[in-house]
Order: sequence, then structure tokens, then C-alpha cells
Amino acid sequence: MGRETVLYPARWEEGEWPVLQNVRGEMEGWPLPAEDKSVPGDGPFNDEADEFDFDSSSALPKHFVHWRVPRDGAFSFTDKGLQIVPSRNNLTGVPYSETDVVLTGRRGLSFVGRRQTHTLFDFTVDLDFTPREIGQEAGITVFLTQANHIDVSVVLLRGEDADKTPKLSLRLRAEGTGGPPPEKIVAVPEDWLKRPGPIRLRIQAKDPLSYELSASKRCSSTPDIVLGTASSGLVSGGNGSFVGSLAGAFATCNGAGEGADCPAGGLASFKRWRYTPVAQFISADESVPSN
Repeated sequence: MGRETVLYPARWEEGEWPVLQNVRGEMEGWPLPAEDKSVPGDGPFNDEADEFDFDSSSALPKHFVHWRVPRDGAFSFTDKGLQIVPSRNNLTGVPYSETDVVLTGRRGLSFVGRRQTHTLFDFTVDLDFTPREIGQEAGITVFLTQANHIDVSVVLLRGEDADKTPKLSLRLRAEGTGGPPPEKIVAVPEDWLKRPGPIRLRIQAKDPLSYELSASKRCSSTPDIVLGTASSGLVSGGNGSFVGSLAGAFATCNGAGEGADCPAGGLASFKRWRYTPVAQFISADESVPSN
């Protein structure tokens, strides 16, 4: 069946022209067969949630996908979870570079995700990340193409004080047509740094028009940090109107290193991974709650 195939009711009386019902989010027609999920094979159905706690015995879920073929060894599983080896190119890269093909993304992108299958959803991951070099970064994203994505991450940046002491920071960054929000950087609170355990990153689609990006730390007195919102229009067209958006995780050293390799360090581990469906809009002002 084609990418844009739609199943919809039709009535064709003998001796008459067929009468086709307009395609809408909700339609009436003949009763459909009872739902039956007892089919061969394994893996999730399209409308199901993700509830993964990755460890060394895990395998990459069958519905996870990549943008471009990743390098061998870029993804593995340890007791800390899904481990991603950073790529020199970040999610945008330098797509038309004639001097460093690695930065175009054509040699692999350290990103893995799953389809955004619901208008409204809640996506969270727990990130264990101890960068050693300026520019090493890991996070989560709603990704359409290298020119269209919305990210929230943890990144090591040069400080703005007199001695330029590196600071672990949270960052909101977006690319796309139609006016992406300005980059937002917030230093990771000292209270978070003193406590062991991962940082939880979150992207929520609370309405059809925007995504909210935030971060939190379990058992911390510091409230969740909302870095901002970004328009869903950034990942709804542009260079990728035919591919659909992904929700996923990435790691990068933002161009540092040589050849295909980043400087040492910067491994990112993602333990707890949750994609929770909330609702699907069937018209401009009607939605159906997810099960």
C-alpha cells in the first residue's frame, strides 16, 4: 500500500455511480473486523508506548531507526543502558562541506529514534553523561532532517568567567524554516552536580503547535528547568515534508577530533526511555485520547 493510502467508506448501488464518503478523522461505514493482534513476529504495534530500561542484555528495539547508516560500534548496551559513541558531526552538521565529508553526516550520525506516532506525547530519557572536552554533547531531539530538528541536551561549554572554567550546561537548540527560537543555555544547578544519578531530559507535545523542552534531576530540591518551547512547524515541512518526525537520542563532539573520531570521552548512556502517547488530533479542534 502506498504512503498516502487511505481506507474510507464507499457505497455503490446497482446501476448507480459509486458514492464516496469524504475522508475525515472520524467516519462511519460498515463494521470493521474485530481487532486481533495475535499475528506472527514480535515488536511493538504502531500506537504503543515505549517503556524501556536498557541494560547489558538489551537489544535495539525493532521500531528504532537511524538517519543515515551509523558507524559500526556507535551503539551498544552496557549496565548503564544504551551507550552512544559521539559523532564528529552534530545533528545539523555541514551538509555541503567539500573539505570534510565526515561533517556532512554521510559517514554516519550518532542518533537513534522512533517515529512520532501521536500528535500529543511525552518523551523522557535518563542521561548518564560525563563529558571531558569542550563541545561534547548528548541529548534528545524531535528530528525531521539535518535541517529540521528541535533538541534539548547536556553539553560542556567554556565558562564566561575570567578563567573560562568549563561548565556543564543544559541547551535548547533548534533548526528549521519559519523562525526557530534562539539558543537557550542554562548552567546545570550545583545541587544536581552534587547528587549521583542521571539527568532526565524531556520533550512534550502539549498541543499540536509546539513542543516544550525541559530537564530535571531526581531527589533534587531544584525544580524542573523548562528551557523553552519550539514551534512544531519547524519539523513539519521544509526539507523533509515526506519523511515524518522522529523522537530520539544523540551524542556529538560538535566537529572536534580528526577523521571520523571524536576526542576521548563523551560517551553517553541512556538508561530509562519512555515515549508515552497522549492523544491524536483528527481535525483542527478534535482529538482522540490514546489508550
